Amino acid sequence: MKTVSCILAGGKSSRFGNDKRFATLNGKKLIDYALQVAFEISNDVYISTRHNETFEGYKIIKDQKPFLGPACGIANVIKEVSADIYVFLAADMPFVKKEHISRLIDAIDKKPIAVCYKQNNKLKTLPIVICDPDKEILKMDCSNRRILDLIENIGVKTIKTDNEMIFFNINNYSDLKEAEKILLYSKKI
Repeated sequence: MKTVSCILAGGKSSRFGNDKRFATLNGKKLIDYALQVAFEISNDVYISTRHNETFEGYKIIKDQKPFLGPACGIANVIKEVSADIYVFLAADMPFVKKEHISRLIDAIDKKPIAVCYKQNNKLKTLPIVICDPDKEILKMDCSNRRILDLIENIGVKTIKTDNEMIFFNINNYSDLKEAEKILLYSKKI
């Protein structure tokens, strides 16, 4: 089955104050953490980005309209790229690893379906794997910006995890500093 990986990187970074995708964590740009995992999963990698951007050396899918949120980014990728399995990662979640994504892919048991994690009884919509070869998801409306609303009609399977680090995302400088401490002192990562 053809698998593509995509980094969702079209946000404003308004809480961060500047473009967090290029902020450095342990000497590496935030987006590079996601790109590393994306290429470990598939050689076919895309960046879903703002309508007016390019990323030299990478395949991109530009937002049709600016800042409509991750649900529209997902829908745009599925519309533009033909695949059986779509892997979506956030540009600001540096602790997602290949084994986290592989676990989601391995849980695919029907089509169409979206597979994501559940932690402490809360659905976590990123990272997410979507198996939708017939592009059923495109019948849904992405205008409300929520990933859950986009995927709920194709079916959602959850995988329970207690690993909260998977979902650690960088929204502001204090999150970035916390991530630096985690990398420095933790053996979980």
